[in-house]
Amino acid sequence: ASSMPSWCAVEPIAENTAFEYLTLTADVTGTFAAVTGMLSLIEALPYHIQVRSAEVEHVGESVPGDLWQGTYRVYVIKYK
Repeated sequence: ASSMPSWCAVEPIAENTAFEYLTLTADVTGTFAAVTGMLSLIEALPYHIQVRSAEVEHVGESVPGDLWQGTYRVYVIKYK
């Protein structure tokens, strides 16, 4: 039996027998432009995607350099 990685899961859609949600969490670290640009890339994917949460924080104080970290949780509708 295979298991899904911790950053990915499948959730049912209420009263829908053909589709379900594939939930993904993407963590990105880099410059502010790179981290926020990733959200634009996610939103532009050719799938029915819902961004459920987006968090961006400056981590440069604890890490050398001007680094930012973004965490994006998205739902993609897929066939069962």
